[in-house]
Amino acid sequence: MKSILISLVIILIFQSAVAQEKADSLWNVWNNGQIEDTTRVDALIKLIEIELLKTDPDSVFTLSNVGLEMINHEVEIKRVERLMRFKGISLGIRGFNKESIAVFEKNKAYCEQFGYVPGVVFNMSNIAQIYSDLGSFSKSLDLYLTAIELYQEIDDANGLSTCYNNIGILYDCLGNSQQSILYYQKALELAIDNNNKGRMLNAYNNIGIVYGHQNIFQEAVKYFLEAYYYALELNDKESIAMFYQNLGVIYMEIGDSAANRILVKEGAMEMLNNSEIKKKGNTRIDGYTANELLDKSLMINEELGLRSDVGGCYVLKGKATNNDQEAMVYFTRAYEIAEETGDYLLKKDASKYLMEAKKKTGQYKEALVLYEKYVKLKDSLSQEEIQKKFIRKEYELNYAKQAAEDSIKHAEAQKVKQIEIEKQKVELKHQTNKQLLLYGGLGIALLFSIYFVKKNKEVREQKVEVEQQKELAEKQQQIAEQQKEILGKQHREIRDSINYAQSLQRSVLPSKEDVTQNFPNSFVLLKPKDVVSGDFYWTYKKDDLVYLAVVDCTGHGVPGAFMTIVANNLLNEIIQAEFSTPKEIVEELHQRIKLRIGGSITAQVRDSMDLGLFSYNKQTQEVRFVGTHTSIYCVRNSSLEKFKGSKTDIGYKPSLVIEEQVFKVETNDMLYMHSDGYPDQKGGPKGKKFYYQPIRNKFEEISLLNLMEQEQIMSQTFEDWKGELEQFDDVCMLGVRIV
Repeated sequence: MKSILISLVIILIFQSAVAQEKADSLWNVWNNGQIEDTTRVDALIKLIEIELLKTDPDSVFTLSNVGLEMINHEVEIKRVERLMRFKGISLGIRGFNKESIAVFEKNKAYCEQFGYVPGVVFNMSNIAQIYSDLGSFSKSLDLYLTAIELYQEIDDANGLSTCYNNIGILYDCLGNSQQSILYYQKALELAIDNNNKGRMLNAYNNIGIVYGHQNIFQEAVKYFLEAYYYALELNDKESIAMFYQNLGVIYMEIGDSAANRILVKEGAMEMLNNSEIKKKGNTRIDGYTANELLDKSLMINEELGLRSDVGGCYVLKGKATNNDQEAMVYFTRAYEIAEETGDYLLKKDASKYLMEAKKKTGQYKEALVLYEKYVKLKDSLSQEEIQKKFIRKEYELNYAKQAAEDSIKHAEAQKVKQIEIEKQKVELKHQTNKQLLLYGGLGIALLFSIYFVKKNKEVREQKVEVEQQKELAEKQQQIAEQQKEILGKQHREIRDSINYAQSLQRSVLPSKEDVTQNFPNSFVLLKPKDVVSGDFYWTYKKDDLVYLAVVDCTGHGVPGAFMTIVANNLLNEIIQAEFSTPKEIVEELHQRIKLRIGGSITAQVRDSMDLGLFSYNKQTQEVRFVGTHTSIYCVRNSSLEKFKGSKTDIGYKPSLVIEEQVFKVETNDMLYMHSDGYPDQKGGPKGKKFYYQPIRNKFEEISLLNLMEQEQIMSQTFEDWKGELEQFDDVCMLGVRIV
């Protein structure tokens, strides 16, 4: 059966649930120097947990050091331990494994000094996880076994369950299936006791994998099905895809008919048909095939953007088919994905099977190239096997050498008599040659003496030159270190300045809470290209009207951020005067931009902003909208209507010609606006722009979902399209449901 690979990741164990905290408010607390240090550090800890560990591990290390300098290490034990642990995790995320272990060891010793047992076991678990990732399974296992006693001492069920699960993984890697299942069962029992369905799913799946490794397929299917039930309940699509792939491998191994009989015996066939096929109007009640199951897994992995898992499905589909040409197509796709993702193991498997497929179809030249790549990959992944091959080869060579020596000795024995006969003749000639060699040797010795005297002089001269070069190199190294230190200081100062600019921008511009207060059913998606953004959103409530705008200022980064502050202040000034309609507001903004940026009413300001602004009257259900190079979309019953903005520029011409559009809305209608950063982003398979129509299509698809899901989908769609390419511009998108 095909081995199912398990990726080990650092387990982050936190004591407090901070998922509901808002990052913006935490930043405000951290940046407020008037608040006491312990409160600011607590805000920093929560901020790192919910945001920075995922997005900026470099800053985590720096900020943790800042936090450690602000608190008393003799008193604030838990805070110190948490910040030290963040440093270790940030190093591990960036691949500095030795440095990460050193930080965790130092933190563990600190906790032992003050008798803080939870801190000791948390750091011990992280050290064990890194050793596991590095392949040091014995070291990792010893640490986890010790950690079990400590988790029991502090009555930490979640930590104990994670520990049991990781020990099960280690024993599986070491080939001890019995011990692996034993520890997975312990993790399962804890999960059941605490009704933790996610951990129950994980334990059932892991036990099924071990039984699969042992070719005990009926038990494997039983545990895979238990995991599948919970995956459906939790709507865990990644686990559902894994179930279909695992089941597809079993079908490939024992045949479709035998595997279907196992499913019928387990009472699963009717459930599978009801949950998957009948949704599509199909009344099918017969069994599946390996190819159908792999197609299901492939479809879900494609939807989730799990490229390595997609490649794995293509390898399995290639092995499952009897058509050589079809198999070559699947193996080729898997190989291309491995090249794209840098997945070493996938590339090894794909190159092997693609090589075999090309040999079958007579493409021997291409097969030879793939064979060479496969050998290199296989060798790099199996150094122990290479060592054994070298030992065997050395033994064979030594044996052959010994056999040759024995053969020579046998031949020489036959010639002994002849050698004795010739010996006297040789000795006579040898005496004469000996005298000649003596005189010749004395002459050669004299020549060598002259040569070595001269050479010794050259060596001394070269030594002096080397010493001079060494001194020069040391001076250059000192200069390089000084320049490195200067550059590092400049980099830190620039970064601190940008972070301070971000803090200023956050304090001036409206927050997401401001939008939610005026539009309770809404979402805001803001993705700055840099730390600070040239895009922002603006909202205000005045009498019976609420206003909402998306504004795209010229530029991004710090220049764009300064323009956002100017634009925000002008909008606040205008709305507090006697201007009410969006048309009046934007026309007045046009004039004030000329004065504020250009210095006079006749100025031609080329770089200002584009925006979309609407007002909403809940009593009359009326929306008034104006836009400059920006449109608003109204989606009703999954059908989109576009209200196009005017093609005009704020601050350039003497007067602004802009059209105000008025329309009625109904309950459950969705209104959307966005800046041009989203459609202009390049990505996808051909590196082209996303464009506007796919966004409008996406709005129609998601309009009936809740606002949190809509924001997640639009954010993930953008990231998937962008891929590994650089973000081109700031992105701002707003969505409002009429209630």
